[in-house]
Amino acid sequence: MGKFLPPCSVGIKINLSSPPSAVAPKTDPVFLSDILACLIRMGYSVTLVEGANGHLRENLTAIGLERFLCEPTVGLLDTDLEEDVLWKELHGRRYPIPKCLQCLDVRLAVPCATKCHGFVFSCNVKTFVGLLPRSKCVNGTDSTFSRPIIHEDLTETISDLYRIVCETIPFHYYLNGGNTFSEASILRELPEYYCSADPIELDAYIASILHTELPEYLTRLNKINA
Repeated sequence: MGKFLPPCSVGIKINLSSPPSAVAPKTDPVFLSDILACLIRMGYSVTLVEGANGHLRENLTAIGLERFLCEPTVGLLDTDLEEDVLWKELHGRRYPIPKCLQCLDVRLAVPCATKCHGFVFSCNVKTFVGLLPRSKCVNGTDSTFSRPIIHEDLTETISDLYRIVCETIPFHYYLNGGNTFSEASILRELPEYYCSADPIELDAYIASILHTELPEYLTRLNKINA
């Protein structure tokens, strides 16, 4: 990973807030297993990061990755349990970024690309929603959504959170592969593994593979970056 040589610490943001289902797959266990095995073999320490409301360990066990939980160089970070946060404000909303994420030398995102009916396309840019502790994202709202603040305006909140992450805890690489789901495609597994330092460009490419339109938050970020 370029200048980041072992034994530096690697954080991997995954999608595993709950166990997977046929229409809501999560980060591919085979792909993630290969990544973990490679990093451990090379001498990196690894922290798996996700907001799972206290269930991250059991969710990893449910997808068959319990063997990695015994590795001395593998740790877990359930961001829903984090209390020490850095508050960042944009467009009148305040977003809680767990401070411990700043201590990681390298940050990777290994999400699952999905587009389900009634939901926006989710892959690299949207995965950062899972970094925010749920209890700090309610704004006094009683909602069925786990983080109501995000659902106030998905285009604005997802794009704003991405900009905040880039400024405070930038991620270095984005990796996509394995499990996928799109209501517009018969694909249930991506045809190749993909790696990029540009999540906006990679999201656009993955969306094209899944025959789904670009979500408005990607259109917004493209205009900002133009």
